[in-house]
Amino acid sequence: MAIRADVSCPEDLVSAIERTVDLWGRLDILVPNAGIQLHNEDLNLHQLDEGVWNRTHEVNYKGVYLAAKYGLAQFEGQGDGGAIAIVASITALNRSSRNPSYMSGKHGLIGLSRYIGVHYADRNIRFNSVCPGALERTPIFDNHPDPEGRKSKLEDAIPLGRLGTPEDIAPTIVFLASSDAAYITDANFVVDGGLTVT
Repeated sequence: MAIRADVSCPEDLVSAIERTVDLWGRLDILVPNAGIQLHNEDLNLHQLDEGVWNRTHEVNYKGVYLAAKYGLAQFEGQGDGGAIAIVASITALNRSSRNPSYMSGKHGLIGLSRYIGVHYADRNIRFNSVCPGALERTPIFDNHPDPEGRKSKLEDAIPLGRLGTPEDIAPTIVFLASSDAAYITDANFVVDGGLTVT
């Protein structure tokens, strides 16, 4: 079932969870994964337009907070646990981004993950984060000032020699949502072809 929703809008997320529960009877897994990166506008903090900051954080940070909030409420009501895997970014682990709104929001997601992982573990609710590396298609890719230059530069820096794809990231998320990861919570998984260790 596909549901169109704005992750920065509480009513949309409440409706999405309610419709999911109506159809399948419960919620077991939540993967907050919406994200934007306003490359050409998210520059130079001392000159940064407040609207760019707000829009980026509404989607990348507030959207995850709201999804987690209402997902956790559903898990609490069911009373038998659940799994949440948020998608952050290696930008949360390094200082290389030139986009302060994007970078600070992704840093915040790691902190949010740590909080939930600790404070909800006694309810058998597992919360982990995944940090993808440089992907072939980024949020709002067509807004990047030099996509071909980015690709060439990053391919040279990534030990595995290529940019990632959604198919490279999805198996880690599937694993974290599965019973095979029943003893994993409050952890962060880096899937980046080795980029952060270079």
